[in-house]
Amino acid sequence: MKGLLRVFVTASTDVRVERLRQVAKIDAQDANKAIEKDDNERQAYLRRFYDIRQDLPTHYDLVVNTDVITTSVATRLIVSAAKS
Repeated sequence: MKGLLRVFVTASTDVRVERLRQVAKIDAQDANKAIEKDDNERQAYLRRFYDIRQDLPTHYDLVVNTDVITTSVATRLIVSAAKS
């Protein structure tokens, strides 16, 4: 689709677990299960609607790893890319 910016925001499992733990006030085991469930649902969605068997960085125009980039910096990167 013309004019569409495909962005993938990612982080390591450890970082995602810690963020979810803090936000949802749950233990690490429950956070890990929730992330695993979410990842599996995402894979199923991509397979069902787009016939994508393996999610690759080349499917996106911009990949942002938030392990070291803060969410505010990531937001500015995405907005800047969308405006250009």
